[in-house]
Amino acid sequence: AKTDEQALEDLVEAGVATGVGLSMTNKAIESAVASSGYYGRDKETQRARLQSRGEIADRIENGQLLAGSPDTVIKQIKRIREDIGAGMLDLTMGAATLGARALQSIEMFGEKVLPRIREL
Repeated sequence: AKTDEQALEDLVEAGVATGVGLSMTNKAIESAVASSGYYGRDKETQRARLQSRGEIADRIENGQLLAGSPDTVIKQIKRIREDIGAGMLDLTMGAATLGARALQSIEMFGEKVLPRIREL
């Protein structure tokens, strides 16, 4: 989204659900993910972040969700990189219910965010 406010409105409209993430429902998969080093330096903290998704603001603070203007998303990615030590982002982009706005957000991410995070 072009603004932080629009991004939050889009998430609410898309029905971003609370609950436990899919990766935490299958213990064998979660164990394999943890042993691969996927969680970064602080495995236990990252596991705890996935246990409960919570509200949108909490999910953003926990590094589970990126949302906002391109500048805001870049700041969120930098914080995830610094706090968690993540060297890779695993992203799911856009909500089907948002139609053209989801496509615009994906394009904006590719044009305005990706080129700037490559420097990290």
